[in-house]
Amino acid sequence: MYLFFDEIQRINAWENAINALRVDLDCDIYVTGSNAYLLSSEYSTYLSGRCVEIKMLPLSFNEFLYFHDFGVRETKSALGSVRKQVFDKNGEQYDLREVFEAFLRFGGMPGIADVGLDQEKALVLLDGIYSTVVVRDILEREKRRGQKRITDPFLLRKIIMFLAD
Repeated sequence: MYLFFDEIQRINAWENAINALRVDLDCDIYVTGSNAYLLSSEYSTYLSGRCVEIKMLPLSFNEFLYFHDFGVRETKSALGSVRKQVFDKNGEQYDLREVFEAFLRFGGMPGIADVGLDQEKALVLLDGIYSTVVVRDILEREKRRGQKRITDPFLLRKIIMFLAD
């Protein structure tokens, strides 16, 4: 039996319920949530040290190629030099640098695989991720912990966009 809980840290006394399930049931329990709410060390403390952290990372360039059905092949020029070319599932050929620039532009979020390389759709997806990470996670964490609050979220967005650029 497997139990999955996402964003459980939003529920009061969640750690008591998880610990009770762990004791009462023969099951694997997976708790996921934003790092902005709880750091892995906090999870470990709440769960009596009985947890294993699984870090989730964005897609690598190789995974990005796979998600978009690209294959990389070496081709020889007329003069004998070897270079790598990218081919899609229809056999269309692309320059490796061009595809890498797309990876840099769209990033390695797995949701990109669902929208493809359509720039408009990808930017909507990425803006949603930004809003979730910055607005919900960072700003709400500050409020919850009683720390100094960011008073101008629009300025924060401009700073983040400047740093990302």
